[in-house]
Amino acid sequence: MRAEGYAVEPICGVLREQGVQVADAKGRPRPEIIYGRRKMTHWLRRNGFPEASKHTADRLMREEGMNGLVRGRKTRTTIRGEDGRRAGDLLSRNFTAPAPN
Repeated sequence: MRAEGYAVEPICGVLREQGVQVADAKGRPRPEIIYGRRKMTHWLRRNGFPEASKHTADRLMREEGMNGLVRGRKTRTTIRGEDGRRAGDLLSRNFTAPAPN
């Protein structure tokens, strides 16, 4: 519908006037609040600041206390065995010193 010239907010307003219950954005953070640096830089450029750099976005976000939303998995470097014990030394190495120092 957007391509035909209809925006979402006016349509929701008309539906609310007709008594239709429409999900409301109140209470949820605006999308700009959960943006990271890359999206915030593009948002600034689209909204009247064409020379905004990523460093400007970083500084402004830091001043406003905005962190952005972190998505994805955390890096896992080690996976434990099912029994929780460490694997044995498969190369039969001897890690004992013959004398101190």
